[in-house]
Amino acid sequence: MRKNIAIAFFTGLLIGSGYFLGTICRQIGQSYGLLLSPSKELLVQFLWFLLAGGILLVFAGLVAALVRPKQFGFLAFGLAGVAMLLGWEVTMFSSILTLIFLVVGILYVVGVEKELNER
Repeated sequence: MRKNIAIAFFTGLLIGSGYFLGTICRQIGQSYGLLLSPSKELLVQFLWFLLAGGILLVFAGLVAALVRPKQFGFLAFGLAGVAMLLGWEVTMFSSILTLIFLVVGILYVVGVEKELNER
C-alpha cells in the first residue's frame, strides 16, 4: 500500500512539474516580442523557464529511480507529457516537443532501471 502511495505521489509531482513547464512555455510564446529586444522581463522569463526545467528534471530523475515497475514510469512520463500540452497549447510544434520528451523519458527510465539492476 505504501508503495502505491509513493508511486502516486512521485507521479503527481512529475505531472505537476510538466504542467508548470507548459505554462511557462505558453507565457514565453505569448511574449515572443521580448526576444527581439532583450530586457529585464526577458531575463525574468528565462529564469522562470530554467526553474521549471530544473524542477522537471529533478522529478523525472526521482520517478525514473524510484517508480517500479518500469511501465508505471512510462505512464508517469506520458501523463506528464499530456499535462505539459495542457499547460502549453496543442499545436504541431508543442506536440512534437512533447513526443520527444516522452521518448527521452522512456529511454531514461529504461537506462536507470538497467543501471540499478546491474548494481
